[in-house]
Formats: sequence, C-alpha cells, structure tokens
Amino acid sequence: MKDSMDRREFLKLSCAGAGLVVAFNLGGVSSPADAASISDATTPSASWAPNAYIRVAPDNVVTFIIGKSELGQGTWTGLAMIMGDEMDLDWKDIRVEAAPARDPYKDPVIGTQVTGGSTGIRNMYGAMAKASATARAMLVAAAASTWNAPSSDLRTERGHVIHDKSGR
Repeated sequence: MKDSMDRREFLKLSCAGAGLVVAFNLGGVSSPADAASISDATTPSASWAPNAYIRVAPDNVVTFIIGKSELGQGTWTGLAMIMGDEMDLDWKDIRVEAAPARDPYKDPVIGTQVTGGSTGIRNMYGAMAKASATARAMLVAAAASTWNAPSSDLRTERGHVIHDKSGR
C-alpha cells in the first residue's frame, strides 16, 4: 500500500462519486490577527488534527462542520456566508452541522470550545475564508484535470464549475 499520493491522485479519488471532504485546523493561534494569517501546511505533522470540515456531497450540498453553537449571534449564518462567498455557492445548497464536543474543536484564539462574546466569526473568519477558497480551488483543479482543460479557462457560478469553451 502507498504511504502517500500526489495532488492529482488525491483530487481524483476525493471527487469520485462520494463528494469531497476538506479537513483543516483552525487552532494553534494566539490572537485574531494570527487566526487570519493561517497558511496551508506544507509539511505533514504527526500532531496535526483537523478540527473543521467542509463536505461537498454529490448532490451539490456543501456542509460546514464546526465547533461553535448558534446562540442567536448569527455565528452559523455568518460562517456559512463566508463559506458560500469564497466557494461561490448557492445559499440553498449550504448546511452547517455542530461538531462533537472534543478538544480539537476549540476556538483558535480562546483555547476552549466555547461560543460567546461575539467571538465566533471574529476568531474564525480568516481561517474559514482560506479553507473555503482552498476547497473551491480544489474543485476547479479536479474539473480541469477531468476535462483536460487549463484551470484558467474555468469559472465557478452558484456551486458549479463551468468551462464555457466546451459548455460543460
């Protein structure tokens, strides 16, 4: 069994029928500014554990799984709007699910799994936007690979990747 796979193989396997799940970590930061500057990990780490997920189902429903509660502050709606904007989704296709109560789902700035003080969006905006933009780029790259077309020829609109030249 192979211990690793290249990006193209990952995209092919991730998007084949079952949809796509993007796991990312929102932790390990000490301030809102740090949370906004989280970058992609280029070196695998044995201690890295995802604490939020974006799941793209075959029916185009996109679900964000996060360790925040909705307590009337608009946290789920706001985070879903960030995701939808970055992924160029249709609002009707967005869902949010509560993550389990576990250490990996702690707030990246506060350090506990808590919802309050209007910190959900403030502490998670930057990482959420980057993770969602990365998911969109992965879907465009998978379509480009499948259609044998340059990514620059593709665009997204309301949850779909479109190749105008071929009508796909």
